[in-house]
Amino acid sequence: MRFYLWGVNSSKSGDEFFEDLCDKHFNHVYKYCKYLVKGQNNLMDFVEECTQQTFLEARKQISKLINHPNPQGWLFTTARNLINNSYRNMYIRKRHEVFIDDYITNTLQSLENDFDQILDGRVEDVDTLANENYFAVTLL
Repeated sequence: MRFYLWGVNSSKSGDEFFEDLCDKHFNHVYKYCKYLVKGQNNLMDFVEECTQQTFLEARKQISKLINHPNPQGWLFTTARNLINNSYRNMYIRKRHEVFIDDYITNTLQSLENDFDQILDGRVEDVDTLANENYFAVTLL
């Protein structure tokens, strides 16, 4: 006895089911991912990666997906969750990034060199050295 759920033959093996799933739904999931990132052209690699990750997750969970009443809905939900998680991780990573321009880098390096000179006793007049710099750095 064969059962047909949403046009999928449930007597197929996992590999056949997965191939059919990819053939039928890959473009739909890709377009859905593209819609979720609001068509931003700079995120097309991100869209492709999330689409691939969706189908990799489907492959990992193929035994559950074969008997799922709505495989296409499962794919769309998985794609949405992957994109939301990726956005969340990008936001967290962005919050912790610090960009330092060349001026700050050079100033910090000169302060480090001056501090090393002070520690080594090579600078006799510390006040003169401090006045040459635009700001003071406090080490915590």
